[in-house]
Amino acid sequence: GKCVPVAVCELCLPRASSLDFGKTAQVYEARSNKPTLVFVHGAGGTRLMFDTHCEALRQRGFRCVAIDLPGHGARYEEDLTVASAVECVVSETAAHVPPGQRAVVVGASLGGYVAIEALGARPDVFAKAVVADAGQAVGTDAGCQAR
Repeated sequence: GKCVPVAVCELCLPRASSLDFGKTAQVYEARSNKPTLVFVHGAGGTRLMFDTHCEALRQRGFRCVAIDLPGHGARYEEDLTVASAVECVVSETAAHVPPGQRAVVVGASLGGYVAIEALGARPDVFAKAVVADAGQAVGTDAGCQAR
């Protein structure tokens, strides 16, 4: 079958989703000396992608912050570029991570690439990056290039 894009009315999107469009990050509080984990979703995802992970980690003492990238979730009207994604991750981290603490940025797929860029751009904000499901090639025919 052919993939057909589905158009969603911008007025309907907030009503058709369980996502709280009034905020751009979800914080899972935990009191411990463990580092804060900042989660960055993949293309087409939202911060809800990591809800189960963050809840399980919160129960183990990790404070977690899951964010929406530009062009996704509550930021669906914002333009997505590498620069805007990195700025988003840095600003959300600054807003939700205790002062003086360097976070661990965790990214999946597109979020993995953004995590690498954020760590490289701001080692003062991020101590480490955990990258999952981010291939070695991106863009048109990336799968063929990777083979």
